[in-house]
Amino acid sequence: RVPFPLLLPKPVFIIVDQFEELLKRHPDQAMAWADAICHNHGRNNYARILFVVNSDYGAQSLLNLATHGLQFERIQMQKPTERWRLAALDRKLLQKCQHNVGLYWMAKQRLKSGALMPSEVEPFALQSKQRWARDFAVPFPQWPHPEWFHLELVEAKKELLQGLFALLQVETRSPSESFQRSMAMLALVRRE
Repeated sequence: RVPFPLLLPKPVFIIVDQFEELLKRHPDQAMAWADAICHNHGRNNYARILFVVNSDYGAQSLLNLATHGLQFERIQMQKPTERWRLAALDRKLLQKCQHNVGLYWMAKQRLKSGALMPSEVEPFALQSKQRWARDFAVPFPQWPHPEWFHLELVEAKKELLQGLFALLQVETRSPSESFQRSMAMLALVRRE
């Protein structure tokens, strides 16, 4: 028997904020975990899972999981266009902060305390965003794109070699760990 539709439990929302930070620190475990949570909770409509990422590469890493038959939809936040939403904000300061609300509140607090001068807001915003990109964004997708499965071996090896430089730039690994991973990658790419 099928239960009356109104009596079925409604799906819950699981919000995974700052997924990219987890992805950068533990790439293998993070993607396996994301795959497992989507498969176990999203498949039977038990939950809606929202992954919050900062970069296109973080989003692409998750979208590439769609090869398993999972359904993903990408939602991108845009800056508000309605003036009433910005009524309580200093629009000039928000613009100097590149329309980033988190940066806006940080800059506003520092301006109020005197730790930041008005002429320093734009460099502060630029440096903060660059630091966040370095610390919290992944430099390339962490899961193979479905197109990789259609590449010839030589083409795939060339693409893999291009990712080597980005792999060496991961700051959460020690130099010896980066070297070991790079050597393992080169073993796949080298001519036999």
